[in-house]
Amino acid sequence: MGRLTVLERVERWEEPTSLAYVIEGLPKALRSVRNEWTIAPAGAGTTSVTLTTTVDCGPRPPQQVLA
Repeated sequence: MGRLTVLERVERWEEPTSLAYVIEGLPKALRSVRNEWTIAPAGAGTTSVTLTTTVDCGPRPPQQVLA
């Protein structure tokens, strides 16, 4: 693939509970990639951390397999 420079652009920052960002500069097969981190109290001094990743490779079946 050669040299590749990626950029993570913050879309939402709600300290101290969430962070969402898109990753740009990926190969063209990936239309968009978005990560969202959520932090929440889980009781008894513990914390729950959730990472949700959304990948869009396009609508066609081969693209969906890639996603």
